[in-house]
Amino acid sequence: MLQVLKNMKASVWMGMLVLVLVLGGCLGASNCFAGADSDSAIKIKEIEQPPAVTPTTPAVHPEAPKETHYFAKGTVNAKGDNWITINDHEFSIAPDSSVSCGVGDFVGIQVNDEGKVVSCESVRK
Repeated sequence: MLQVLKNMKASVWMGMLVLVLVLGGCLGASNCFAGADSDSAIKIKEIEQPPAVTPTTPAVHPEAPKETHYFAKGTVNAKGDNWITINDHEFSIAPDSSVSCGVGDFVGIQVNDEGKVVSCESVRK
């Protein structure tokens, strides 16, 4: 810091910078508090209700394939009599369903309300 003060040119510029910062701070603060009386207080604008919106139905293309949504997708790691493991997650198979996918197949499963597998179908990745 002493070397900066010894250099006359640098100390003049630093003094000017400090002066500008102090004056800017004072002017900014005075502008912020200039209209602080109750007559010129900021008023909140009321929010207007948007116009009524009519619901629209999405256009359905008859040639578009219907995509089946699965509870889980993945590769079958292992399969037992009443369970199946997909991507290292074990799922119970519902007693009424017959799951015909094999180990190594990439499948999608659908489950019932109890979380048990009712359908297992081969799908593309």
